[in-house]
Amino acid sequence: MPYTFIVRAHSLIYPQLYEIGEDDSFLAKWIFSWLGENALLHSIISAFLVYAIAVIVAALANKYRLFQRQNLFSAYFFVLLASLISEIQVLSPVLIALGFFTLYIRSCMMIYRNHLNVFEIFNMGLFALLSGMLYPPFMMLIIASFFVILFFEGFDVKAFSLLILGVLAMAIIIYSFFYFFDIPFSTDTETLGMSRVLSDGSYWVFDRILYVSIVMLLMLFGLSRYYTFLKKKIIDARKRITFLFLITILMAVIPFFFVATDIYFLLVLALLGSLFIAFYLDGLRNNVLVETIHLILIIILFGFQFSFINI
Repeated sequence: MPYTFIVRAHSLIYPQLYEIGEDDSFLAKWIFSWLGENALLHSIISAFLVYAIAVIVAALANKYRLFQRQNLFSAYFFVLLASLISEIQVLSPVLIALGFFTLYIRSCMMIYRNHLNVFEIFNMGLFALLSGMLYPPFMMLIIASFFVILFFEGFDVKAFSLLILGVLAMAIIIYSFFYFFDIPFSTDTETLGMSRVLSDGSYWVFDRILYVSIVMLLMLFGLSRYYTFLKKKIIDARKRITFLFLITILMAVIPFFFVATDIYFLLVLALLGSLFIAFYLDGLRNNVLVETIHLILIIILFGFQFSFINI
């Protein structure tokens, strides 16, 4: 926890608010109106969310033996990548949705060889829709969930039915809540338009291009070493690692299709990118090199945050 607050010091010293726009979902608009405009409170909640996501990811990796040795690399590097640029340190709908996306990943990984997987399949539907209601591009997870079930369980009508029930249950809960408390809402689908983000030149300034390039290179490096990562892994771990590679490919494609995708989506790439860094570092036996890489990233992080590095 202290580590998270230290690397996100800029957001605590100079707290900023996320600006709700027309592309944001009605659920995100309601949450942010309910939270108010206390920038410091938003920054603290943001830090807690990043910490919670990092803990869940590291716990999953260690529980299912994705690495050759127990470590917290994925947690540390997610916190670093999610804090590298001050713009993405604010509390945003993407960060909140990312928390539910992490729980979605957890449920997906738990359905494999689990006699109680009916609950997790139901939860997949819940978390997929809730993530999408907060950040529309995550609606893709609902479709992806059917392929996840095929991948882990094969063709199973019962599992598909449970998934649909989970989606419907979350939809009923959300709409009932808004209806009961007489909160206005909209089902506007313009945020799901399929225009490319690349058409908006204002998005691709140099620092954002650099950040996207760094994360994408890390992910491509991870993908290129796919079979290396699978070596000396038990069959269960191999299956779950393959799932992470496939969901990464899906997430990497989303930014090029959805209008609602913006710089905050880099948080998703940061989460998945941190896993690939962890896979690589797990294979290194030189602890000095690992700590050197860690230190260099921290220096770069504070350079970006406090403008020691100007680009």
